[in-house]
Amino acid sequence: MKKLKRENLDELVKVMNVFSENEQRACIGGVKYYNENGVCLYTDGSDPEIRIISDSAYNMAINSIYTSPELSLYQNSEQLSMTTSTETKSALLLSIAQENDLSSVGFVHIISNSDSSFYGDCNSKPVPATTTISVSGSVPGGSVSGSVSVPDIVWVSDIRLNTEGSNFENGNYYDLQLTIIHEKAHARSPLDQGSATSEVNAYNAVYNNDNFKYASTEFQEFVKKERLKFAEAATN
Repeated sequence: MKKLKRENLDELVKVMNVFSENEQRACIGGVKYYNENGVCLYTDGSDPEIRIISDSAYNMAINSIYTSPELSLYQNSEQLSMTTSTETKSALLLSIAQENDLSSVGFVHIISNSDSSFYGDCNSKPVPATTTISVSGSVPGGSVSGSVSVPDIVWVSDIRLNTEGSNFENGNYYDLQLTIIHEKAHARSPLDQGSATSEVNAYNAVYNNDNFKYASTEFQEFVKKERLKFAEAATN
């Protein structure tokens, strides 16, 4: 067996690739990869980072014979950021909204508002409707059944999500997902919309969500601050 000497190690260092901390993390999985159309192509684990990759680069990366698929994907993609194209951010918001079933509580609209502090909002309004109920009863010699329509009211929610919000800044999946959770909570409680209590409840839905710990530090601090502010307003 050949003995490994110091000079051998020095020569080896010269030819070996040196990977950054992020690239090392990619090798063990955890990054979420989306294409420009908002389609999630690859995900592994609960790491919050979102990276954007073209379909052609994705196909080339997963078939690479020179590096692991995870490392090749990382090297051929870009982290989501504020400078990502509006079209890609729009598609991504729609995709994450669909993943979290946002359309079940309202109509989703993607907007581009230059105010980076504005992540989204929810506006609900009552709409007259009718409800059909079944009726039945007994009469001499038998029974009768049928249905009758009665006046009713349903609430319709319009939910807006902003492509220019600073929740894109860290490329963090959970910053976007929890923004959607926030607006979903508003849509589910239309009667108190616009009140401090409504905001407290919506921020509680975010703060108590199991994924809150994966959000960026900046997003967590923002939620904590807003939650406290509206809690104080609700008690005054």
